Amino acid sequence: MPSYGLATIYEDHPVGQEFTFDNLPLHLTHIDSFETEQSVDELAVKLKAILAGQQVLTTRAIADELYGINKDILVTTLELTPQLTALHGAIIRQLEREGATLRNPQFNGDNFTPHISVYGSKRVVVGQVVPINDISLTSKVSDADDANRRVLANITLTS
Repeated sequence: MPSYGLATIYEDHPVGQEFTFDNLPLHLTHIDSFETEQSVDELAVKLKAILAGQQVLTTRAIADELYGINKDILVTTLELTPQLTALHGAIIRQLEREGATLRNPQFNGDNFTPHISVYGSKRVVVGQVVPINDISLTSKVSDADDANRRVLANITLTS
């Protein structure tokens, strides 16, 4: 079964664009990995319905931290605003209603910690306002852990 993710991507990301593991764009992951029996088209329609009327959000970069099993991945954490919490919860509830399986449930719900990983010189700076203008549905191109990621749909939020 294919694995999908939902993220706000902060670089050009037209539908069909692929990002390699070594060239991932700055992004805020909303749901890191889930599986569903739905087709991409069905999933995109349902996500658009969830996000219909969703206003553009902003949050703020609050601290640099080290994440990962070995605490060796530099990220910038973001403020978990009530609006961002509500958005995350609405997406999770809809995915669960549709029978999706969250592959890493430990990163969702009460454990959702919004952050943007640092990729070399690409980063957000502590104190920076971070907009959430759209959400992209992405997929791995294959089941390999280092497979390219492909943008499948972009859902623009209401300004």
